Amino acid sequence: MKKIKIISIVALILSTISMIFGIGVAGYYIYDLHIRAISTALLVISSIFVSSLVGLIFRKLNKYQS
Repeated sequence: MKKIKIISIVALILSTISMIFGIGVAGYYIYDLHIRAISTALLVISSIFVSSLVGLIFRKLNKYQS
């Protein structure tokens, strides 16, 4: 169970770092506003998905440990 928590925390950290880096790259290199907005939205949505998945994992682990 502890290994799952560690892996999910690492996945959350990597997702956040890649989202910030991706938004920076998209803002610097993409000149078309529509494509920049779509790519930024996809990065934010994927980060929200990972965050909610990590929260779900923690809730399930706490439920089974209690």
